[in-house]
Amino acid sequence: MKEHDRKKLNDAYQSVLRKIVIWGVLSMLLLATSKVTGWIIMEFAGLASVVYTIVLVGVLFYIAFIKSRQ
Repeated sequence: MKEHDRKKLNDAYQSVLRKIVIWGVLSMLLLATSKVTGWIIMEFAGLASVVYTIVLVGVLFYIAFIKSRQ
């Protein structure tokens, strides 16, 4: 694997990690706020962000698998 490819793969890995942290915090805030205010729409938005976070974790595992094979 060339150095340029390795650097791009590391950048993608770090980008996905940042997105996981952002969406994870957002989902926790939305779910906590929905419990306090009782707004159902915030709970649905929080659950949607949880699903997106799970998808991002899958992408992270895929990138880690690619990194380990190289």
